[in-house]
Amino acid sequence: NRANEGPRKRSDLESRAFTKQGMPSMDTLVGTWPQHAAVFAEMGALLEKKLWHELTVNVEAFYTEEDVRGQGTLLLQVYEAVLRPIEDKLQPFRLAKLAVQASEQIDSPESAIEFLNDASKRVEQMRTPGWEQADLLLQLSMASLQVQGGKHAAAKTTIQESKVKMDCIQDPLPELQAAFYLASCDSLKANHQFSQYYKNALTYLAYVDLKTMPAEDKTMFAVDLVLAALLGEDTYTFGELLRHPLVEGLREGPHQWLHGLLENVDSEDLEGFEAITNQHANYFNAQPLLVQNKAKIEQKVALLALVNRIIGASAVNAEFTFDSLAKFSKVPVARIEILIMKAISLHLISGHMDEVKQTLTVTWVMPKQLTDKEVKQRGDSVDTWSKHIYNVLLDMENEVPELLLEA
Repeated sequence: NRANEGPRKRSDLESRAFTKQGMPSMDTLVGTWPQHAAVFAEMGALLEKKLWHELTVNVEAFYTEEDVRGQGTLLLQVYEAVLRPIEDKLQPFRLAKLAVQASEQIDSPESAIEFLNDASKRVEQMRTPGWEQADLLLQLSMASLQVQGGKHAAAKTTIQESKVKMDCIQDPLPELQAAFYLASCDSLKANHQFSQYYKNALTYLAYVDLKTMPAEDKTMFAVDLVLAALLGEDTYTFGELLRHPLVEGLREGPHQWLHGLLENVDSEDLEGFEAITNQHANYFNAQPLLVQNKAKIEQKVALLALVNRIIGASAVNAEFTFDSLAKFSKVPVARIEILIMKAISLHLISGHMDEVKQTLTVTWVMPKQLTDKEVKQRGDSVDTWSKHIYNVLLDMENEVPELLLEA
């Protein structure tokens, strides 16, 4: 969850005054949210018994309840009333995660940064084992907030400094790794660095448990990921992306058209691409980056068609005529040389052109990550080929058995 997602029920001035004027008491929590009185009573009992681990587990479970996250500044007040007085008794990294979750209920990025910065100073003063990673988690969360507040240079600096510190830590926690790549994604997205965003986003997903992500966050991240794949200048393999469960979730619902668009690009189907952009013009036109880069995406389809045609040829140092490549890529013959040079410059293929003979000799081609559908198609082809070879062998045995015996 990001600090700018979802409605907030308390104004920025109220949140700022709340954090400055003092910490609420348990009685204040019960009076404000009586429906959670039983939970607060349990937290109070754990506080009295000084069962810090059990209390942390209790608060963590409370923070993850769906109906709790949207209740004004409830998480923030629980943090201040329950955790703030005993911060030095708690495991620093788990405390930092709860502080980040609480900060999501503060109105503006600037106030949320102030809250996290204060928490960072206190964590640093504790110097208890694990405080370095806890502080880095808070710093990276502040970097995402800096992006939201339009302070892109400051965010980039924070991320770079955090990366240097992370490199000095042996085996950083997965949650910290996830926070780093998420903050990087926020910064790269804001600066329209699509290719780098795509790579960082896939790495982020390797560190995060999708089960812990709210449904709305999953959808938003999947949409951003597909857009980055379509717009990234050096992104030409989509098999891994199409198989990812996060993107699979777009098959149903209002973003189904975007999933179909990606499938058509991956299968080099320019006609299907055009059909979707026309059929879902309202959705497509609502994405200005797609509209602005439509011609580039169409060129990507043509380049993928060119690569797929070359992959389909099994011969080493295969030679292709310009006419055949133009026909397969669905571009005019007059433009095929430009397309070939583009493919070579992007390292999609290696080889050389003979402008006199109007041919392309290919010595290497980029491997393609197959989708599940393509894997099945390749498997079916192998089965068909195996049956054909078996039938040929049977024919040979029937016609020239003595030859086979001699062999």
